[in-house]
Amino acid sequence: MSDLAPKPSKAANYSDAADLGATARQAMIEIFRNRNPAAIERFFSDPFVQHDPNIADGLSGLKAFAAEVASYPTANVTTYRTLVDGDIVMLHSKYEGLRGFVAPVIAFDLFRFKGGKIVEHWAGKTPRLAPIRPAIPRSMVQPLSLIATGQKQIALSFAPSSKS
Repeated sequence: MSDLAPKPSKAANYSDAADLGATARQAMIEIFRNRNPAAIERFFSDPFVQHDPNIADGLSGLKAFAAEVASYPTANVTTYRTLVDGDIVMLHSKYEGLRGFVAPVIAFDLFRFKGGKIVEHWAGKTPRLAPIRPAIPRSMVQPLSLIATGQKQIALSFAPSSKS
């Protein structure tokens, strides 16, 4: 096997893969919907590594961000998809009511877990705007019609965490 070939997924052998996905979803609900900064202590652990350039590194940066979100009266999150691969969870979500964005934001958040808590985070975000190519009638949160995982085995959830 080539060094560049993807390694087999550990998700199928990871007994609490669904639990990690549920934990990541609940963490985002607590921070964005319930606007609860205390959720950082419950769901995240030191040493925490932040890769999102909009949030300061470490738990102190995350706590400051969660406190800021708590001041937004209309902050909310809807999670459309959860993928779990070993100790990595990816959420495909829509964030609303955040300062600095003129529209809801569609995001892919990656979380790495250790000991049941989140210890690392990456994010990719884009505003949910009208399609640039209206000839393509798909939205950024449309349900999947086909999942091609190649050599990966993933735990997957399709249930949105709230109405969109």
